[in-house]
Amino acid sequence: MEKDSTIDSAMKKLLCILLMIITVSPAAVFAASDSTTPEPYKKEEFNPVLHDIRRAEIITFGSLPFVTLGVTVAYGAYGYFSGEFSSFPNPLDKSADSFSSWQQAKIFGVSLGISAGLGLIDFGINFARRRNRAKREKSLLENSRQIHVIPYREEFIRSGGLEKIESGEFEYVEETENLSEVN
Repeated sequence: MEKDSTIDSAMKKLLCILLMIITVSPAAVFAASDSTTPEPYKKEEFNPVLHDIRRAEIITFGSLPFVTLGVTVAYGAYGYFSGEFSSFPNPLDKSADSFSSWQQAKIFGVSLGISAGLGLIDFGINFARRRNRAKREKSLLENSRQIHVIPYREEFIRSGGLEKIESGEFEYVEETENLSEVN
């Protein structure tokens, strides 16, 4: 019996050591890996249109609560002045009579439409602005005159001015395709 208990304790120790080796080995491998802190996105990683779409999404959902409040007040004012409501409804008062579920659905639908319109208008303005900027830059590059740099000659530096240099030595250079025409 004693022999069995010694074998059992030895097997338990061996199993514990084997289990520790199996569980600790991968931990050491993963602990040695590089840092996993995320890098911020670079400006060139995304197309500018995607930035505009994200901006339109933010404006659409960001304006939704404010537009909903405005539409609720406007709908309540319309109902009050048209005689549909006996008193002017307060959209922030929980104890007052609330709108029916159909009225709430209409208010939310109109609010969602107005918010989506605001987002689309912003998207259109940014898209047109970027397109106009690209056209302007392209026309500036196409219509700009080329600047040619001609180094000074020693005679010019020694003489102190152009009037002392023989005519024809330095000429004004118009737009040229290659600089071999300058000489």
